[in-house]
Amino acid sequence: MENVKIDGVASFKGGEYGILTIDGKATCSGNISAETMNVDGIFKCSGEIQAGLLICDGVARVNGNVKAKKIIIDGILKIDGGNKLVAEEIDCDGLIKIDGEISADIIKIDGFIEAGEITGDSVFIRSPKSFFLSLFKSKRSKIRLIEATNVEIQGLRAQEVNGKDIRIECGCIIDSVDCSGTLWISPKAEVKNLSGNFTRIDS
Repeated sequence: MENVKIDGVASFKGGEYGILTIDGKATCSGNISAETMNVDGIFKCSGEIQAGLLICDGVARVNGNVKAKKIIIDGILKIDGGNKLVAEEIDCDGLIKIDGEISADIIKIDGFIEAGEITGDSVFIRSPKSFFLSLFKSKRSKIRLIEATNVEIQGLRAQEVNGKDIRIECGCIIDSVDCSGTLWISPKAEVKNLSGNFTRIDS
């Protein structure tokens, strides 16, 4: 598989690549398969993306499923149309916006996220006030449903959070929490309904 780098403005139909690097402004009308894909510029794709490693330091908008072993996001990744984001590990210091589902073993968000649903083994979301929040005129990240073994969240608005060990930090507003292990809730967080067989931790 060949390595391809796009520096200027380009449109292509997709394909299979070793390393695909986008530094300019590119549009793809088909599916992409790459060992490594790196978006430093502005990228729009109407197909699916599969990669071993996906790095997004720029702005990427995808109207298809995105699947990779590891995903690193320091820029902005938007996935439209109820499609899925699937990985073994997701590390985001930037922004993720997806109407559909995120599924990964390890999910670490130190930036901003809007998602329909997140499922995984370990979910860590810390959304302090930032430039990304101002882009969406929002005070906190928003997720409809989180289901994971271990959950630690801060600055998040969610309808449901289900898990074994759950830690809810300041700035969270959660409609419903179902916990089967240990549960800690900050005095500066709001949880409207609690259920499950859990042990409440005070410190």
